[in-house]
Amino acid sequence: MSIQCNIPGEECEDVEIMSQVGLNAVAPDAPASHLIAADYTCQRPAGQGAVFEFAQYILLLKKMIKSPINYDRIDRNNF
Repeated sequence: MSIQCNIPGEECEDVEIMSQVGLNAVAPDAPASHLIAADYTCQRPAGQGAVFEFAQYILLLKKMIKSPINYDRIDRNNF
């Protein structure tokens, strides 16, 4: 999750840090610049399950990577 400033009206420079991370996410109530830079935008707001949702997303990606690919559909003659 992106770290946000506690000072009202002031944005931290999290976008630069987010670009250096392999996979990042923000809550939907994050500043617009963070939403644009994010790889994943949670549907749940901060403090109401956004971190849990992002953890589930990571586990889903991990499961998709480990699932076998159906190689039978590849046409070997025209590859």
